[in-house]
Amino acid sequence: MPDNLVTRPLRTGRKFRLVVPQLRVFLLRWDKAQYDPGDRAELSVEGRHLGPDPLELRVEQLADRGTWGFAATLNAQVNGDGTRAGCNWTFPDDGTECFRFKLRTPDGRVLTSGVAAIELPQA
Repeated sequence: MPDNLVTRPLRTGRKFRLVVPQLRVFLLRWDKAQYDPGDRAELSVEGRHLGPDPLELRVEQLADRGTWGFAATLNAQVNGDGTRAGCNWTFPDDGTECFRFKLRTPDGRVLTSGVAAIELPQA
């Protein structure tokens, strides 16, 4: 239980309704679908009750054999009303074509964004 919560016994004999803010994520998205190598992208998370702390986003890249591997860990800053978090990331020039990012919620669920693709120059 978090340190800032205080529990008290209920002895009023009255009915009550307890409202607890619950993290709800509606959307994980890139600001565009296609990028060039070295482009800067904005990653955003939209929802409700995202909390005051930055959200940790894990960027992954598609490897040669079709598996996803680690590319970067970013901290997305949450706005004042807790409905949007965002951060910027620059795509590498290493020839990787596809990227996605993930968010792990406090209850353990892993949410995944759509794929952002790099347009590589034609050889």
